[in-house]
Amino acid sequence: MTRAQQHRQWRRTKLPRLLGSIACTVACSAGSASVCAPTSVSERVYVALSRTQEAVAAGTAVDALSVEESVLRVRLRSWQNASAGAEQVVRLVHAYGAHDINARIPMPTNGHLHRLGFEWRRHSPNWEVAVAPTLAASSNAGRHPRVLDTSMVDWHVSARRIEPLAPTLAVLFGICRDGRKGEVRVQPSAAIRWQPHGGTEVLLGYPDSHVHHRLSPALRVGLALSPSGGAWHAFDRELTNRTQFARRGWRLEAELALRLPRRQQAAVAIGIERQRALEFDSPPGARMSVDVAQATYLTLRWRR
Repeated sequence: MTRAQQHRQWRRTKLPRLLGSIACTVACSAGSASVCAPTSVSERVYVALSRTQEAVAAGTAVDALSVEESVLRVRLRSWQNASAGAEQVVRLVHAYGAHDINARIPMPTNGHLHRLGFEWRRHSPNWEVAVAPTLAASSNAGRHPRVLDTSMVDWHVSARRIEPLAPTLAVLFGICRDGRKGEVRVQPSAAIRWQPHGGTEVLLGYPDSHVHHRLSPALRVGLALSPSGGAWHAFDRELTNRTQFARRGWRLEAELALRLPRRQQAAVAIGIERQRALEFDSPPGARMSVDVAQATYLTLRWRR
């Protein structure tokens, strides 16, 4: 094989994988459930368990409301393909959140919320594109599928351009449609990425930012800031009233990750969630927004 042929083969196979790994944003460490924060194409399995301490309502709109959360997130790669200078991957994504909400008013959900969908991603030297049809609903909708319809499927989409400015510097910009702000909507995404060497990456932008630094071949630390909300189709106990249940917040976290044998990685993260709020109908037709006090959380993650 000639040198030119070897170079073309490297561009077809190795380069997309390398770029996909470099382009990995906060979701690679923080496990964000958004197409706006793409994961590494090499990831096969991801599991994360997060626990947020109890916090009470910060305002006076609702008397005696408190929230405590436990969230389990799973990603499973089901298909992967590399061709024509790009790499594609399809994953099954599921997030289950148990929100223990104590309030003196009727709530439109039992607090058990699911997000289930398929995620298609394509990485190339200058583009990241992702599409994820997602069903986000309360658990009683899953137990009674008759209430499910196509209007409950939210289409999450991300398209981002990568423009190198220097060997260690690049600008990333595009659009994103997800629900991390408490409603599914389109918003811009932009960032500057600086990689002074292979062990350090700084990404400053909106809506996600992070700093990663490798202390040793097996140990890495990170700091990340990202939105952490969501929006679900919620039903009451009788399945007669349907509403949009939403939560908002921003998470600032520190993570310590350890590389394990057989391409595994384990990580622990601690952080604080601020600007928290719940939005729901109570009674039906009367929209209410309730601020919730900031809270700390702990997350355990494993990936391969």
